[in-house]
Amino acid sequence: MKIDDGFRKPQNDGDWGNILAYFDIRTSDDIIIKGCEVVQGAKGVFVGLPTKPYKDKNGDTKYRKLIWVDNKAEYQKILAEVIREFDPHHEPTLVPADEDIPF
Repeated sequence: MKIDDGFRKPQNDGDWGNILAYFDIRTSDDIIIKGCEVVQGAKGVFVGLPTKPYKDKNGDTKYRKLIWVDNKAEYQKILAEVIREFDPHHEPTLVPADEDIPF
């Protein structure tokens, strides 16, 4: 896995909330996953994988995961690699084994 074409900052000055950057992942099989995010969460920085917005029955916007990493150890490897490339001086906050992945 590697970051494909580097990191991109949000393009306008609007309120992007906790999104620090966008990036794409290229797997060892040359599959490109577009629309990943580096996100500042309450418990630290994490990798947000692509989602698709939808309206629930109350009309509220929710997000459906398009990519899911079922193996927490594999997610930790992705997180560590992304953070290492995004900010080499930042130590990633790893998700404890008994907690859900934060995306």
